[in-house]
Amino acid sequence: MELWTGLMSPFCPGRLLIDCPSGQAEALRQRIAEEEAAGRSKDEVVAAIYDEYGEIIWQAPRAVGFGWAAYVIPGVAALLGVAVVLTFLRRQRRAIAQAQPRKAAAASPRPAALDPEVERRIDAEMNELTS
Repeated sequence: MELWTGLMSPFCPGRLLIDCPSGQAEALRQRIAEEEAAGRSKDEVVAAIYDEYGEIIWQAPRAVGFGWAAYVIPGVAALLGVAVVLTFLRRQRRAIAQAQPRKAAAASPRPAALDPEVERRIDAEMNELTS
């Protein structure tokens, strides 16, 4: 029963052996039960089924040979994604920091250029107040 729930059905793609309704799956389940009753170990039974049907019986790729790619590629993609996000955020922070001084400089008003006659009158009045 443990093997029925641990192996994929070679006859019903995407289904466990225990869930496959086909007659071929029933015959395979019966064969597994007979082999276990005859004293064969679980590993021997699995090896025999693997020899007959191949990789299709595994629920996930084995971490051997090309099967490593199923485990390594998502991890590498996640690390690259984090690196891209961090780089983007760092650049955004720099752009904001560089824009702040410009913004502050633009916010401070510059004195308007006065008419020389007006400036002379202001200076004269200031001199009168201070004397």
